[in-house]
Amino acid sequence: MKLALNEVELTGKVVMQLYEASNLSLALSLFVVYDSEIILFQGNGEVEVGGGVPPDLDTVYNVGSVTKVFTGNLLAAAQRRGAVSNGDDLTKFFNEDAPPAWRVRNPYKPPESPLGGVTLEMLSSHTSGLPREAPCGVYCSPSFTTDLVFQYLNKFYNVMNQPFAHGHYSNLGFSLLGHAVARGLGVPYEDALVDLVLLPLNMTRSGFNYTTAILANMATGYTINPTDSAPYEQQESVYNTVSLGFSAPAGGMFSTPRNLAAYMTSLFRSDLSAISHETTGQRGPAESGHDYALYNEGIAAQLNFPDGLTGYSDGGWEPAFEYDSYVFTKGGLVDGFASSIAVEPVTKLGVGALVNFPDGGGMSGLTAQMMQTLLPAVQGILRRNQDEVAPLLPDNYETFVGTYGGILEVRDGEPDVPPGFLAGDITFYQTPLLLWWDPSQDYELGDKSYTAFRYRPRADRAAPGEKSCAAISGLGMEAVLYFNTF
Repeated sequence: MKLALNEVELTGKVVMQLYEASNLSLALSLFVVYDSEIILFQGNGEVEVGGGVPPDLDTVYNVGSVTKVFTGNLLAAAQRRGAVSNGDDLTKFFNEDAPPAWRVRNPYKPPESPLGGVTLEMLSSHTSGLPREAPCGVYCSPSFTTDLVFQYLNKFYNVMNQPFAHGHYSNLGFSLLGHAVARGLGVPYEDALVDLVLLPLNMTRSGFNYTTAILANMATGYTINPTDSAPYEQQESVYNTVSLGFSAPAGGMFSTPRNLAAYMTSLFRSDLSAISHETTGQRGPAESGHDYALYNEGIAAQLNFPDGLTGYSDGGWEPAFEYDSYVFTKGGLVDGFASSIAVEPVTKLGVGALVNFPDGGGMSGLTAQMMQTLLPAVQGILRRNQDEVAPLLPDNYETFVGTYGGILEVRDGEPDVPPGFLAGDITFYQTPLLLWWDPSQDYELGDKSYTAFRYRPRADRAAPGEKSCAAISGLGMEAVLYFNTF
């Protein structure tokens, strides 16, 4: 693991060298979270040109679209309070009795009732069919009130694609989502997010209000003249502390490495789906808006892309099946800043990268590289610890031993079938599953060797399999099937 962390640090230094070679003086923060701890922080460069002060865990960055995962958590928190439901139509929150009314034409509804048909769930999963940007763009000036935004929407906008049929990334959709949930709660969006999501996690240096204390710890955002070529001449962004206004739920939040790490560790708590603030008096999902359902919905995404490996979740995350695991990612880009975070919930591993420059692709690539380096190392440690501490098979494993005809489609027990080879279908405890071979997890019991298979629910929103496993024999080979959420 130490070697993997050293490689991450080296990667950060290489990225800084590339920036410096282009005459850019920037602040780059990298951090790694494992379970409840920050196991690596690297602050590169300086928070302001010529200042000589390196970024630390409390340096403030605008995080752009990373805001969307917090808006997704606000939706979950409002649902638990009964304030909103995933299936609520926008017209429930914006209508003649609660203006402005949502009157955007939806050509996919019957001609006699062409309005409505856009739900909170569609907005949260980028499947509403709405355009990417609001009429006021990303930075909505104070003159663009919600009333004025809706005037433009109702006059010039249509639902562009069949809802739930196509994925179309939409800042407009998440902006509408945040304001609709806020109306359901009866408070402004920014106040709702701070009170129900950020403060319960002690994320006191995250939010939307640029106070004196926030400004004192904030990195200066920089851009370059778009006509320049390397070496570049950087200039301070004029939008460093400008509110996004109506578009705030899609990308208006600021945060710090320490606060984002706290958010990740809250996602890794194993008791989140069992503890309720109302029943225990402790902070839990009802107060913080977190639940492992977030991951289940992400794995069975509302929209899977044609590659079958990536998609959009219901909570603002963008899940991808990588390195034999589902990794949940989200990147952010605004004028002067870029950010990217990624979590893998089974290993409880999280990574983040923030820079005071609009290099969105660079930050997303950086966290992908960090995950590619660290995840195999953590998985290896967990497997070794599991082998040493306790057997993988439960005491009642013999209950499941048997021949499962037609399931194992491994030709003649071919030993070089690649990882990820699809093994077939099975229904276990009324849960439809897909099975595939995972040679990275094998198991020996006595004189028998087992080959591991992993599963995922086939149907959207299918309940996880029982936390047990089964020994399987068929087609001349034996295997152990792990039924565990991942």
